[in-house]
Amino acid sequence: MGLPGSLGDSRALKECGWYERQQTTGGRRLHPGHVILSEGRFASEYWLLKPYPAQQLTPERTFYNYCIFSPRAVV
Repeated sequence: MGLPGSLGDSRALKECGWYERQQTTGGRRLHPGHVILSEGRFASEYWLLKPYPAQQLTPERTFYNYCIFSPRAVV
């Protein structure tokens, strides 16, 4: 890709062709109903699940964050 090593993960994702294809209706690569789990620094997308910020946590959101982080830790 030719991107510098100090480039952040979210910017590197936005610079890749796969991300651009996800933004167009005809170019989507994910199967319907599938999503990608991410960390909180990524931009919000309909296909990208990310955790709630620590400042906005309720018991329900804490459980949601746990469910989001658990599979990411395994992968």
